[in-house]
Amino acid sequence: MQQQLDVWKSRLTAFYRKLDALTGGLVSYELVYGSLGTVVALLFWIYLNATITLLGAHLSAVIDRRNEV
Repeated sequence: MQQQLDVWKSRLTAFYRKLDALTGGLVSYELVYGSLGTVVALLFWIYLNATITLLGAHLSAVIDRRNEV
């Protein structure tokens, strides 16, 4: 397991170096993927809020139907 982790870390380091060499240091990995991570987090937050709202509306409708009977 430790050997696999070491291989993964070395490949990740090589990827960072290759990315830095390709961009010439103008665009950093953290800058690009940090922004994308923010977009993903925002979309997940919107999805979660919509799901909670829909579940609340469904629960409200079920309770309302029970009170009619």
